Formats: sequence, C-alpha cells, structure tokens
Amino acid sequence: MGYYSHLLSLLFWIAFLVPGLALLRRWDRSLCEAGILPTIALSFLASLAAMSPIAILGYIFGFPVWLISASVVAFVIWGVYDLFIRARESKELLGLLKGFLVLEALLLGFVFYLSGRVGSKLGADALMHMARVRQFLDHGLTNVDPFVSGDHFYGIYHTNLFHALLASCSQLTGIDHMGVWAAFLPFANLLIAGGIATLAYRIFPKQWIGW
Repeated sequence: MGYYSHLLSLLFWIAFLVPGLALLRRWDRSLCEAGILPTIALSFLASLAAMSPIAILGYIFGFPVWLISASVVAFVIWGVYDLFIRARESKELLGLLKGFLVLEALLLGFVFYLSGRVGSKLGADALMHMARVRQFLDHGLTNVDPFVSGDHFYGIYHTNLFHALLASCSQLTGIDHMGVWAAFLPFANLLIAGGIATLAYRIFPKQWIGW
C-alpha cells in the first residue's frame, strides 16, 4: 500500500476532527487552551460522541454503510460552516499552532513517516477488525459474527462505532478494508500523543509538559 492511500486515509480522519472541534468551541472554549495535541484528542472524542447515536440506530436497523458515510460528510460540512463561516475563527484556530515547535513537529513527522511505512498490524486480532469492516461494506451494519454462518450474535465488539467509521473511510476514499486498517496507524499515533498531552496538561497546566 502506497503513501497515497495513507494520505487519503489521514485526510478522512483529519476532516472528522473538524465538527468535533466546532462542538468543543461551542461547549467550552477553554478546552482548546491546552495546545494543538490535546485539542486534537478532545475534538476526536467530541466527534465520536456526536456520531454515536447515528451508529447505534445503524446497528439496530441495519443501515448500509453509505448512510453512515453520508452522515460523516454532512457532519464535516456542518463543522466547516460552523468554524469558518458562522464563527469566522480562522485566525484563532491558527493560534493553536503557536505551541507546535519545529523540533516537536519534526519528531511527530518522523513518527508519521515510520507509521506510514510499516502500517497497522494485519495479523492476529486485526483479522477480526478487518473482517467486520468488510462485512459492513458487503451487508451493512450488523452485530452478526463475521466468522460463523447464520445469525450468531457477536457480542465482543457489538455496536462498535470505530468499525463503522473504518467502513465509511473505505467507502469514501476507495481504499479497501485492509488498506484503511493499515493506514490508520499514523492517525492512531497522533491520538496517542494527544491523549498523553491532555493528561499532562490536566495534571500540570502547562502546554510544554505534554511534549
């Protein structure tokens, strides 16, 4: 899988952050004062929270993936409108980059490079995740076991929003189910860094501590 696929996948997940950021700034603008990495982590959390009711309904009624994809696209469009047209916060959002120092950006960029080169693990438990994504693309959202014939309930990852989003990413980018799983690693590392930075800021309220 080439870097083009990794780039498309990364653009999908970055776009998914936008409506979450809009929700954060509507809910409590102080949540965005911890710097760019905590803001990324919290924006992702907010986007997940907002999409959860749609995903739950999708599993209950067996929505096809295109309905989830349409919801993601509409959600992102709303986020862009809310941030850049309604609130006109382009300058303020650029201020989030002030703490993004050159050395730190280079370190994170190096991690991105290695992640894109290696990709997520494709064996062991990853087979189950990829099977679920492929199942959704073929049959819509379901809690049926992808490995057992019939209507055997699959309780371990039932009503899983992440799997639904991976299927949506595959549909919107044209990357196959194995590709979207492998290409998620760079963004996963970004979220890990964001989570660590958020925890550090909450304990020691200074942006540089997270780095």
